[in-house]
Amino acid sequence: MRTPLGAYCQLPGCQLSDGQQPRVAIAAALAGSPGLLIADEPASQPDSETGLQIMLVPRAAYNPTVMYRKTQQRPAERLTRRDKRGLAVVGILVLAGFGGAGIWAVAHPGDYGRSHDGCVTVAAASSTGGALIHECGSGAVTMCRAAFAHSDQLSMLTRPQCRLAGLSPAPATGASPRG
Repeated sequence: MRTPLGAYCQLPGCQLSDGQQPRVAIAAALAGSPGLLIADEPASQPDSETGLQIMLVPRAAYNPTVMYRKTQQRPAERLTRRDKRGLAVVGILVLAGFGGAGIWAVAHPGDYGRSHDGCVTVAAASSTGGALIHECGSGAVTMCRAAFAHSDQLSMLTRPQCRLAGLSPAPATGASPRG
């Protein structure tokens, strides 16, 4: 069997078809008339006829000693009901673990602790994981004033933490108690 290589030798491997690549590689390897040819799965072609031809070319034309490496994978076995249940249980446990870690992170906001004594800690959730906002002293006072002046989601989360820290908004001036 002869393979016309003239046009193919100048092409990069990515421009050759799946059937042409191993043929050109074997022909290039045989060009120097080697005494030994080592092939790593030469018959791993999509169709078995092409693979068989590729394996026969060196012996028929040049008669070198040829060493082939071939691996055979067993077909994947179907999962049993027991296997599926086991995977489902593991999946549920993993999800419960992540859920528990998320709840724990909100309930225990790190080294800052809870809002108290003029320090405010706010856990702000977001699609990228969220953030922990912590302020004490004048920074906390400024943050609480802004929270009570606005009505966005972060302000609504901040207000209860300001109350816990003892930084409630000052009563409006000029308002008289009704009685």
